[in-house]
Amino acid sequence: MIRRHPGETGVCIDHYAGIIWDDDDFSILAMDGKPGSAMEDGTHNTEGKGKPGCWIKKVGEDGYIETTLLPEKGKVADWFHAAKEIVEDPAVEDCRKENPSSSEF
Repeated sequence: MIRRHPGETGVCIDHYAGIIWDDDDFSILAMDGKPGSAMEDGTHNTEGKGKPGCWIKKVGEDGYIETTLLPEKGKVADWFHAAKEIVEDPAVEDCRKENPSSSEF
């Protein structure tokens, strides 16, 4: 999905994890003793052998998806940026037809 939206940044949150926003700062909340994808060395594990974590995903210059583990605390502006470009997914119209709304956005 993120490859179809290369100007956008994805935020991935494991089960048992969350992001706490506090003005210009954020912190990661992770439940102790629960499985997650964040390994001690900052690598991503898909088998739940790490601790719960939160990740940033974006399309790199080479077209590959870059996956970066968010630190336990940080500045929002260092990690979360406005999209360079928003590409509407071709399936949006079909979704709108299947999920009608009584109000316009």
